[in-house]
Amino acid sequence: MMNFLLDRRRLLIGLAAASTAAAAPVVAGAVPVLESPQLLRLADLLPGVLAERQAARDHKQAVINDWWWEWPLAPAAICDGHAYGYNRDCEHGLTGSPILASGEAVPTEKRDYSWEAIQERKANPDAHYSRLVLSAKFLTSKRDDCLRAIRRKRPKHQLSPVEIAELETLAADYSERAALAADYEAERERVRAASGYGEAVARCEAAFDAMSKLIGEIVATPATTMAGVIIKAQALAAWEADPQAISNISSWSWPGAFASEVLAIASA
Repeated sequence: MMNFLLDRRRLLIGLAAASTAAAAPVVAGAVPVLESPQLLRLADLLPGVLAERQAARDHKQAVINDWWWEWPLAPAAICDGHAYGYNRDCEHGLTGSPILASGEAVPTEKRDYSWEAIQERKANPDAHYSRLVLSAKFLTSKRDDCLRAIRRKRPKHQLSPVEIAELETLAADYSERAALAADYEAERERVRAASGYGEAVARCEAAFDAMSKLIGEIVATPATTMAGVIIKAQALAAWEADPQAISNISSWSWPGAFASEVLAIASA
């Protein structure tokens, strides 16, 4: 047998010992002195970092629960159709996600494309799609377009009194709707500021960044005992349990190093 292969019996004995050790919680003070001091120091930091991450997530969710229905709905006068896919002008709620005319979140489950379901969505789009909301800036620009059209000099083709009256009526309508949109936008900003949602998001992101950085350092620090390997396993389990941990953890190149450490310790 090639000399770099581990003796099967010694490997099984080592892995059995690892299983026994994994059943007990890892306490930094009880880890053998042969373990990396740097890894032990990082392990001591992990519970506090994970606790802050959970507290930040809980606080963010509490803000959403408390303020979701305080969020204003767009007046119908400034809505124009529906968003049938992603559109930055669709009506958004407190979290920035699209909402229905009722204020509920837009359904995210896979749509039913049967003929009956399509006809039902066409007949009642407010129950399935967010509305497109016209901004105060857009409505003001449309009003200004009408006023410029009235003032424009046309030596050969002067506007008739009827055309001027129509443009004046249209400009007044745009002006009224722009005022509604401005009030709606101001109320959104008021609720967002009062809710503290922005601060809750910032805290959540900072806690995630701290967790990601710490776990990355733990994974990158060599372990010299099975207790160190267990510390890494616990850190990786915490990472996998976080709903925001969508980054590819393999970019840390941990699998090969992790396996080598387990095999080296099991064969010692």
